[in-house]
Amino acid sequence: MSHLTRIATSLNDPEKIENALVWLGFNFQRDTSINSFNGDIKCDFVITNAGHWNVGLRKSLDGKYEVVGDSVSWGSMAQHPKMKAAMAKVKNDDRRNVFAGILAQAVGVTTAMIEAAKLGHNITVSDPDEDGIIRARVVTAS
Repeated sequence: MSHLTRIATSLNDPEKIENALVWLGFNFQRDTSINSFNGDIKCDFVITNAGHWNVGLRKSLDGKYEVVGDSVSWGSMAQHPKMKAAMAKVKNDDRRNVFAGILAQAVGVTTAMIEAAKLGHNITVSDPDEDGIIRARVVTAS
């Protein structure tokens, strides 16, 4: 049976979330709704490559974003190129947590890339591995 899943995050900056979604290669829309068996749900970000049942991020009352999606969304999300390796190892219900973890790492990595560039440095970054880990290395400017 389908059900709505919500995952709390510590993310609170929409610009950083947008940078992470772009880096991850997701197609997304701002300020629209996701489909759910429970009806449409208004979100600040809607990732549209998750098939008919999209995944969204919406700001909660505490100012932090939560990931929302119908349980059927996560199977489609597992087909995304940067999610495939990590999601292949887990059951459908656990894929939502893998996604939230990779998104949080991507926010950190893209923020570090921007800040490093301001100082004249580069960061080399890997795609998420089979454990959902993104590896980054700062390359010092000479």
